[in-house]
Amino acid sequence: MKSRTLYVPSNVSLRNEVWKGLSVRDGAAVLGITLAAAGLAAMLGLVFGVPQLWCVLFVLIAAGIGVAVLTKFDTNLSMVDYIGISLKFAKEQKRFLYIYRR
Repeated sequence: MKSRTLYVPSNVSLRNEVWKGLSVRDGAAVLGITLAAAGLAAMLGLVFGVPQLWCVLFVLIAAGIGVAVLTKFDTNLSMVDYIGISLKFAKEQKRFLYIYRR
């Protein structure tokens, strides 16, 4: 046995979670996203006169997207992880030297 890595089953979590799939660290990131969106919405409302309804909807949608993107699935991967894996795979495919035979 060359590898000595610890195998963790997909349904076991090694981190403190607010709810299933969202850790405390991810919750803090969602809170940061929500606060940034609230600041931007307040600036849009005060400077450009955007109605309050649209500002509130903007903040709620930003918070919802933050939760959806950072929540991990049963495979212990989030949407950010899936996108990173896809980009890495695309780069590897571009670096591969294809040789076609005639």
